[in-house]
Amino acid sequence: MLRQLFGVLVLGVFLAVSAQASNRVVVYSALENEEIEAYMRAARAALPDLDIQVLRISTGALAARVKAESRSPQADLIWGTAATALDPLAKEGILEPYRPRDARRIPARFKSDQDFWYGMTMYIGGVAINTRELHDLKLPLPTSWKDLTDPRYRGLVVMPNPAESGTGFVHVNSWLSIFGEKEGWEYMEQLNSNVRQYTSSGSAPARLAGSGEAVVGLSLVLSIQSQANQGFPVQLIFPKEGVGYELEANALVKGGPNPAAAKRFLDWAISENAMKSYAVMKAGVTMEGIATSEKLPQLGDIPLISMDFNKVGETKDAVVREWTKRFAR
Repeated sequence: MLRQLFGVLVLGVFLAVSAQASNRVVVYSALENEEIEAYMRAARAALPDLDIQVLRISTGALAARVKAESRSPQADLIWGTAATALDPLAKEGILEPYRPRDARRIPARFKSDQDFWYGMTMYIGGVAINTRELHDLKLPLPTSWKDLTDPRYRGLVVMPNPAESGTGFVHVNSWLSIFGEKEGWEYMEQLNSNVRQYTSSGSAPARLAGSGEAVVGLSLVLSIQSQANQGFPVQLIFPKEGVGYELEANALVKGGPNPAAAKRFLDWAISENAMKSYAVMKAGVTMEGIATSEKLPQLGDIPLISMDFNKVGETKDAVVREWTKRFAR
């Protein structure tokens, strides 16, 4: 009798531990901390039985970490990192195809044709200008990318390192798209003379512009507008040649410890519920018909350049290597 009772107790403990493990989901994300905090309120309300653990890592470091862990994956899924960073992982067999429940509501241009990743939002490049510092220095407001190469801005520009930040790569890729290969690299050589610092974070240049530690910060719409909404003397500008953007996308890690829980999270991550949460902080989401915040520029008012994500994904590693060779400090 005691032996039977002991067996029942052991089985109960085993089932409890198994249930706890299966409800746990480990998420790697390149989203900004303020976004994660906001979106997770919606996620936890929609998935109350999941123990969702989110680790925030910048885009470049996230991809490197997933690759390094590929023989023994620690993450179950990737949520909100650059689609161009996911394509190489898919080609190396590190991601597993998965078609979330609302996959049909995501247009083809915003998802992998083999179900390796699904786009959720767009992060869009922009320029933060500290108007107080600009006025004190008696400098004109730049209106084009070429304006930022003017020697009068020497030491006043901060931008993200594209080897570490997806935001930095958005800007580099946009210049190559706008000016072409040869002139694009020539442009970056000229701009480099004016750059005081390359940051590892995509939002850091916006914060530095907000605090007055930089006059010009190349960052994202969300990060720049956040500084302005907090009352800092920051103006968001879109250079007249246009700005680039990247898709923030989600993917299932192959061999992750909790695949069932991961798939439930991925279902939520492109659901209408999730999209409405994203739209509060993003100028663009991938599900049509979702209104974005009035506090952000509307998508139709932003001069977006044309993007070929397949080509960008194929050339990204080579572009980053070339940039690092030329400009890494």
